[in-house]
Amino acid sequence: MLNKWTNALKPEDTKLKEFEMLKYFVTGYFNTGYSWSELEERTIAFRDDEKPEYTIQLKRSLSKLQELINNGDQKRWVEVQKYIYELSMRDLEFKRGQEFIDRVNNALDS
Repeated sequence: MLNKWTNALKPEDTKLKEFEMLKYFVTGYFNTGYSWSELEERTIAFRDDEKPEYTIQLKRSLSKLQELINNGDQKRWVEVQKYIYELSMRDLEFKRGQEFIDRVNNALDS
């Protein structure tokens, strides 16, 4: 699986800068050391530990992800997926995207 993402895209090479905070969250708070059952707990830790503007930026990234789902843009999703996977080793699949967005947003708002 690692070879699948070794040529991950860099934000300066594409327009992935809008997902930098999402990558930061997944890399630091929801990497593969944590299970999906811990997603809310890890999101609350992020919200409580980080600056409020980081939460705002993460919510913006989630909104952009939601747009990809709403538009069925799986090609763009894969670009984001590769970008996130590069450091976090977390494979955020399109089919779990809505669940991820909803759970993180709910935890941020709790």
